[in-house]
Amino acid sequence: MNMRAKTAAFVLVWLLTACGGGGGGDADAGAESAAETAEAQVPSGPDPCTLVSAAEMEALIGPLGEPQYRVDSNRRPDPGGEGCFYRAQDGRNVTILADWESGPMGFQMMVGMGTSVTDVLSGYDAVTDTLDEGGWDKIGSAFGQLMVLKDTVSVQVDPLGSRIGLPGAVQLASIAVGRVHAPLAYDGARATRQRKERPAETRSPCDLITRQEAEALMGTLSEDPKVSEDGTGCDFVTDKKMMDYPVTFTLEVQWRDGFYALGQERAAIGGAAKAMAAHVDPDIPELSEQAAGEAEPWDERITLLGGMIAVVKDDVLLKIAASGAFGFDEEKGLQVLRIAAGRI
Repeated sequence: MNMRAKTAAFVLVWLLTACGGGGGGDADAGAESAAETAEAQVPSGPDPCTLVSAAEMEALIGPLGEPQYRVDSNRRPDPGGEGCFYRAQDGRNVTILADWESGPMGFQMMVGMGTSVTDVLSGYDAVTDTLDEGGWDKIGSAFGQLMVLKDTVSVQVDPLGSRIGLPGAVQLASIAVGRVHAPLAYDGARATRQRKERPAETRSPCDLITRQEAEALMGTLSEDPKVSEDGTGCDFVTDKKMMDYPVTFTLEVQWRDGFYALGQERAAIGGAAKAMAAHVDPDIPELSEQAAGEAEPWDERITLLGGMIAVVKDDVLLKIAASGAFGFDEEKGLQVLRIAAGRI
């Protein structure tokens, strides 16, 4: 395959991946893909897991459920990845990514020219006083994530899967910057190879609530609950009609990475800190060890625009829309989620 063909093939693969596509391709493309997979198993560059120790991370998110390991930029296990993934026993998680060669370019692309710690941590003045000198050259944030630049190395802290927010991310960035030229003795690639991946969930989302329970809250159903076409939820088709179409309520279920998905929702509605203040139950403590007030069967909850309620239980995300239309209000939606969360 000549260079022009290889370049075209690379662009095509990138477009398919970016758009969620995959599969197909000629024999050469398949061979190149296999070669890339093999290369990914070989550690490349300095180990990002040498920047923050397990004990230092546990001080913020609680005891880890497994040793930290290397991941790629999409948080997938990769012995040669540029990121390090830390998962607590309760499922909450933080990812630290390092760019050792083109840090300034990556920093500018993500956060521009940078800003002051006070601006990054708007509203967290008690923390900024102790972290104003973090050892970095520049600092900035975007999409709920934090990035710092030290010489030619950028360190990105992704706290979306946790409750540490930007203040905690700044603390981790300060630790990581201090280790850029003095890394810990740790092998993140080895940890990646030795870990055991949790089997994929095979349960149906419709196992989480019965027809009788659904009808008590949504009204009479015209058929038994059924898995939605994309397989990510359970559809409850009622006997009500809207413009000659049956009204359907859907319980969406994401069996993995629920905390991270919730963090993404939070960032999408205005930034992690702002969304936490406006949409997260304030009774949920920072590490979610004990919930104050009336106990609920989930670890975390937010209410999105349009009446969409999302909760996470044991890192499983559950969502249902309860806008009040057709008598299905927020309290009934919460009751559906209570039943479902109790069966995770």
